[in-house]
Amino acid sequence: MAVLDQWRTATIEQVEALADVEGLTRGRTSLVSALWNAGLVDLGRWGHAWGSVPPREQLLLRPAGDSAAVQDLTSVLGWAEWFSVTAGLGVDASRQYARHNVLATEFGLRMAEHGHVGMVLGEKLSSWELLVRPVPGAPDLPRGGQSAADLTLIRPDGLRVLVEITATTTGMDAKVRRLAKLLHQRPMAWSGLTAVFVIVPRRDKPNTTLADLKVVTRAVERAVRSFPGMAGDPTAARIGVVTWQALFPQNGTVRQDLVTLPVMTPTGASGARWQLMRLLDEAAFPFKPKDPEGIRAVLQNTSTLRGIPASLRPSGTQLPTGGGKVKLRKRHDPSLAKLMLAG
Repeated sequence: MAVLDQWRTATIEQVEALADVEGLTRGRTSLVSALWNAGLVDLGRWGHAWGSVPPREQLLLRPAGDSAAVQDLTSVLGWAEWFSVTAGLGVDASRQYARHNVLATEFGLRMAEHGHVGMVLGEKLSSWELLVRPVPGAPDLPRGGQSAADLTLIRPDGLRVLVEITATTTGMDAKVRRLAKLLHQRPMAWSGLTAVFVIVPRRDKPNTTLADLKVVTRAVERAVRSFPGMAGDPTAARIGVVTWQALFPQNGTVRQDLVTLPVMTPTGASGARWQLMRLLDEAAFPFKPKDPEGIRAVLQNTSTLRGIPASLRPSGTQLPTGGGKVKLRKRHDPSLAKLMLAG
C-alpha cells in the first residue's frame, strides 16, 4: 500500500521490486486479493499486452481512493506504522495517469539499481513544498500539483535531481520556466537542486522523439536566458535533457554509463550549446553544500518509509511497528514530512 501511495500507479512486477515481496507477480501470495477485497486498491491491466504475457503479469495497481477503506486501515495501524506508509500525509489517490506513472516508476527502479544514488523518492514525496530547503532571501514556493517533480533522485552527498518524465510537449515553456525560476532563486549550495527532463516516446506517435527533444531544448534555452542564476552557479548547468532511448537503447539494456546519469545541458558556447553533463558523478558535477549534514539527512530520514525502493534501504533497517493510535486530525500532517525530506 505504501508503494502505491508514493508512486500512484505501478505494474505488479514494479510493486514486487519496490516492496521486495517475493512471489507477488506469480500469484504465490494473496496480498493483491486482500488489498482489493478491502477496497484499498483498483486493479487494471495493459490493453496492448493482451495475449503476449500471462494475465497475472498484465496487472496494474493503484490506490482506490475509498475513504472508508482507508479509515478502516488507519484504525488498525499504530502511528509509527501509519507514518512509514504515508510519511504523515495520509493516503493519496490523486494524479493517477497510468502510463506516465508506470514510466516514472520504471525510471526510479532502474536508477535505484544502476545509478549512483542514495535514495529515490516517488511523486508524492517530490513536491517542492516538501523537498526544497529554506534559502535566505528566496520568495515563498508556489503550491499545487504543477510544483512537483515526477520523482527525485538523491545522490549520496545529498544533491537532489528533480526528474520530469515528458511524453508531451504541451505547456512545455511554462513548465520549464517555473523550474528554471526555482533554481535561479535558490543557489545550489543552499538547496542542492538540479533537474532533468526525460523525453519518452508516445504510444500514438512513437517517431516524434526528436521533434519533442527540439521543443524541450529550445524551451530550456529560453528559460535559462530569463533566469540565468549567478556567477559560478548558472541555471544552465543545473537543467539537463535526455531521451529515454539514449539511456535505454533497447529492451533489457541500459547505457553503460547510466550510473552517472549522462544528460545534455545548455552550457556550451554558441554553435555547440548542448554539452554532456553527468549529474550523478560527484567528480564531474561537484556539490559543496552550505550544510552538508542537514542536506544529507534525507537519506537516513526516509530509509524507514515503506514506499521507497527496498534495494536502497540499508541492511538491517528495522521498519517501524506499533505506536499509539492515529488521531483523525493528524491523518494529514505535512510538517513532519517536510522536516524529514528538506532536512
